[in-house]
Parts: sequence; C-alpha cells; structure tokens
Amino acid sequence: MQITKREFLVNTVAAFAAAVFSRQARATSQSGVTHQVQIRNFQYDPEMIEVRPGDTITWTNHDIAPHTATAQDRSWDTGRIRRSQDGSVHVVAGMPTDYFCIYHPQMRGQIKLV
Repeated sequence: MQITKREFLVNTVAAFAAAVFSRQARATSQSGVTHQVQIRNFQYDPEMIEVRPGDTITWTNHDIAPHTATAQDRSWDTGRIRRSQDGSVHVVAGMPTDYFCIYHPQMRGQIKLV
C-alpha cells in the first residue's frame, strides 16, 4: 500500500505535535510549586517574587478592604480578594510581570520569571 504525499505530511505533523506536547507536559509536571504572597497594610509581601512557568502564585488578603493582583496590561487578574480569602494565578512563560491592585493603584508588585 502506497502512502500519498498528503498522508505523509499529516502523519509527520501529528508526530511532531505529539512530541512537542509530550515534552511540554513533562516540563509542567516537574514544576507546579505554589508561592504565597500576603496582602497586609495595603502592601504585597513580598513585593517581588521569583517563580517558574508552571508554578502558581496565591495572594491571601489580611486587610479589611478587598484587593486584587492584576497585570499592568490587565491580561491576568485574580479577581476581587476579600478579607481572609485567596486569589491565584497560574504562571506561564512570557506573561506580564508587573502587577497592581485595581482598588488601590499605589499597591504594586512584580513577578520575576526564572
């Protein structure tokens, strides 16, 4: 049985995609650390956090007022975090790293991707 050029290309692309996704899945499963940022006195603690793609950052609000952690360009956001609640973001390569609180724009933090 002879394989057509189109079938050959489809099979080659499928094999390549499977290899790439398999490698990405292994890389993600090796990460997966959850990092904590505390919100107290209208500040993020720590203000700068080092993380890797595949990790998660969780912000916990200890203030009475609600807060957010929102990317400067608003591409990611924890949503409103009320007192004693958490909000999380999954870290991906290339994500914006400067963030602030929508309700209190003077609150600023930074993520360092390593």
